[in-house]
Amino acid sequence: MRLHSLTGLRAVGAGLVFFNHFGDLFHEHFSWFVNRSLTSGRCGVSFFFILSGFVLTWSARSRDTPGSFYWRRFARIFPAHAVAWGLAVAILTWQGVQALDLRSLGSLLQLQAWFPDPAWHFAGNAVAWSLSCEAFFYLLFPALIPSVERLGRHGRRRVALGLVALAFAVPAVTQLFWGPVSSSTWLPYVFPGVRLIEFALGIVVATALLRGELPRIPVRAAYVSGALGLVAMQWLPVSWVPVASMIVPFTLILVARAQADRAGEASIFSGRVWVRLGEWSFAFYLLHELVLRVLGALVDVDALDALGIASVTGVALAGALAGSAALYTFIERPAERRLRDWWSTRHPAVPI
Repeated sequence: MRLHSLTGLRAVGAGLVFFNHFGDLFHEHFSWFVNRSLTSGRCGVSFFFILSGFVLTWSARSRDTPGSFYWRRFARIFPAHAVAWGLAVAILTWQGVQALDLRSLGSLLQLQAWFPDPAWHFAGNAVAWSLSCEAFFYLLFPALIPSVERLGRHGRRRVALGLVALAFAVPAVTQLFWGPVSSSTWLPYVFPGVRLIEFALGIVVATALLRGELPRIPVRAAYVSGALGLVAMQWLPVSWVPVASMIVPFTLILVARAQADRAGEASIFSGRVWVRLGEWSFAFYLLHELVLRVLGALVDVDALDALGIASVTGVALAGALAGSAALYTFIERPAERRLRDWWSTRHPAVPI
């Protein structure tokens, strides 16, 4: 069963990340509170990591092989990523930056998140660091699924609680030993080994839900927890913002919406518009920071008034949406279909 609401919610996650980068562009214009609120949009990546583990588990096939799974993920992710990477290199070159080097090659190959230096993990298309994490998750997924299934009901519950505890412990420990700046960047935010926490939590809760181990969570209560989390994170330590502050609310929202979809309950996020925006969300994620980068180079940001900022925001959103629609329609979907068809002709007995 397809969970259309979760597709629609992808657009919300992408929107959070957009406003984080929008805040980076206009931070000189806003108060501390507004800037902190916009920066909180970094938690949108956490939503995608939990969602990724959840959805992959939900759609896992009993007859699947690691090879067919890896090829599906490659077909789904790499074509659009490669195009966005090429655009990023072109834009950086236009801005006078030496963009074709070993670091940008690492970005293309999705290896960049393993390097602590921001010049490495934000090379090329800066937002693609999260794809480096996803590639690591995908590598482990065929082994994680049977491991989680063998845990049993109580084992899954203990692991879920342990993962949430780790999400708080990692930034707390790194801030204690290395200070707030370093603890809010690479280790708890970019490093794939730490971000595996969210992906694994998605696997655990999806498995528990499929096996009927979770109580029904009211959708409104889950949304309220999300709203409270977004408010509370304004006063939490900066290092807790990307993951710890929203890991429980995001998980509750995913479970509640999945349960509601299974029960046939209507949702605004399962409507045609939200589902389409959710389908475009990966392309939007890849392109939005590039659009903001171009606008930031073309417009004197410091000279803008409130109307000018609103206008630039509208242009950025419209440009990113138009670009994501084109990337999804002409690259992402057709390339995925062709790559999957190529696999099917050579491995007819293996599910794809």
